[in-house]
Amino acid sequence: MTRWLTITQFAALVGIDRRTAQRWAREGRIRARRTRGGHWRISEVQVEAQPVTISEIAREIGVSERTVRDWAATGKLAARQPTPRGAWLVEPGEIERLKAVQNEGGRRA
Repeated sequence: MTRWLTITQFAALVGIDRRTAQRWAREGRIRARRTRGGHWRISEVQVEAQPVTISEIAREIGVSERTVRDWAATGKLAARQPTPRGAWLVEPGEIERLKAVQNEGGRRA
């Protein structure tokens, strides 16, 4: 059975501001539904599905942010278009793929 989270619960689990979570719900970046009272509910499954930033990927795999940005800009890294504030968003599965590349000794994605 699906567990539904409030915007505040979701934001705390993902580590973002509540207003950002509301905006993502409105924009369709996350799958969310509204209650009869107009409140947002987000499936707990969405917590694991959230994209990570280039900064987070760079820290996780041990390369510079510039390297990850270059990979995103050239299509070597599956990344979404920059957000309005300029941050690229990368799907969580890309971290594991990039770690595998790094473990094989390659510096390129």
